[in-house]
Amino acid sequence: MPAKRILVVDENKDSRYLIRRQVEKHKMGIGIIEVTGSEEARDALRLELPDLMVTEIMLGGNFRAGLQLVADARESNRSMPVIIYTTQATRRMEDAAMALGVAAFLLKPSCDHGEPAATIIKHLTSR
Repeated sequence: MPAKRILVVDENKDSRYLIRRQVEKHKMGIGIIEVTGSEEARDALRLELPDLMVTEIMLGGNFRAGLQLVADARESNRSMPVIIYTTQATRRMEDAAMALGVAAFLLKPSCDHGEPAATIIKHLTSR
């Protein structure tokens, strides 16, 4: 069976690195595709066919851009889990994301440092 692949979308390279490092610690051979914005993410969704997407909701300083990316990802692959991993969140943002069918909504850096990887692996292995 081919290795699972995740798409990580975040303008912040430290956030992308944190997710990569956490996932790699599990030594499951999960491939990680890193991009910095919505357009790159849409290209990766189409060309790379990831098994899961982790994204910051504030892309380009606008949470609507993040929500649109989630909607596009869900439209392109309904069964692909999408996880929001964000620094900024309001109840309105979380509700809007959950209404689009995201698998999880995590806050950074306040969430447990192992939580993103555990959530990613849980959703990858349950598919």
